[in-house]
This record gives sequence, C-alpha cells and structure tokens, in this order.
Amino acid sequence: MFIDNKYKKWYYCIINNAKKRGHTKIRYTEKHHIIPKSLGGNNDEDNLVHLTFREHIICHMLLVRFVEKQFKHKMTHALWCMYIFNGVKLNSKLYESVKKQRNLFLVEKQKGLKMIYRLGEEKYIKWKANQRNAKLGSTTSKKGSGTKHIFTHPFHGTYELTIMDLVRNFKTLNLKNQGLYKLVKGEFVGGKYKGWSVL
Repeated sequence: MFIDNKYKKWYYCIINNAKKRGHTKIRYTEKHHIIPKSLGGNNDEDNLVHLTFREHIICHMLLVRFVEKQFKHKMTHALWCMYIFNGVKLNSKLYESVKKQRNLFLVEKQKGLKMIYRLGEEKYIKWKANQRNAKLGSTTSKKGSGTKHIFTHPFHGTYELTIMDLVRNFKTLNLKNQGLYKLVKGEFVGGKYKGWSVL
C-alpha cells in the first residue's frame, strides 16, 4: 500500500513533530488520521494527531506521493476536497489564513447567537444597530477628512470608510471626492455614483 520514499519520511517527520509538540499551545488545529480511514485507518487515539492547518494540507499533499496506484485516487480526491476552498484553489499558506478567518467568523457568529438567545431577536437587532450608529458617529479619520460612512457597491462589496479612504483604496475606478461628497449628502441624481451608494 505505502511506498518507502522521501515523501513518506517527510510525512512521518511532520507527524512525529506534531505529537511531541502537542496541541495545547496552538490556537487553531485540525485532527488528522495518520493512516487515512479510506486506507484502513481507525479513530483510535494512536491514529490521530493535531496538526496546524498548513501542516494538514501538506500532509495530504505528501500522502498522494507515497501510496500505490490503486489508492492514489482516494488520496487525490481527499486532497482535492481540501485544496479547493469555495471554488478557489489555495496554496498551503492561503488555506491556513482562510481557515483562521472562517474560525474567527464562526466564533463571532456564536457570540451573536448567544446574544440573540439572551435578548431576543428584535432586541438584538436594535442593540446591534445602536452599536453601529454609535461607532459611526464617534469615528473620524486622523487627518480630519470626515466621518466614516458605509459605502456599498454590487460588485466591489460593502465598506466602512471615509471618502478619502474610499478614493485611495479604489484608485483604478477614478472616483472623485466631489462626487462622493454629493453622494453622502444625498445630492447625487439616482442616489448612486459610479455604482456606489451609501447605507
């Protein structure tokens, strides 16, 4: 089933280092089956190790390279499922950063759900709106170029920025300060400027 080559040595080197290190010191880890279940592995503690997200995908990349042809398809499929994240092909560093962001999002979502349970959905929505309004009212840029506004665009997304920051961040769109000032004041015809509108 397994071929003795350098990839197998590298694989077990990562596994052994992870076992020595433990997982309590690392914030984000994933459980990995040392011998994959599709190759006869089980869920025993001896066959499980906690890896960082980057180590996890590298291990799956190595697994493909030291299994025989009949098992290569299974390992390639497992790697494909990991490697394609929301339709985008990611390298190991990018995969790690995306997974961290997803975990942070889930933590924030969980906090929101706890608040909804405590306050009730309607009170939570009002509380969230009040927090956002207080933040918008108190936030000004360092250079005094104006208050932050919530700008939205159907293609480019939604951002909480000052007018100057929006112009700076989207230089390729050739946005003009005057046009955005009119948009913020509600003077722009149709309520949109180059597809942008203010919430």
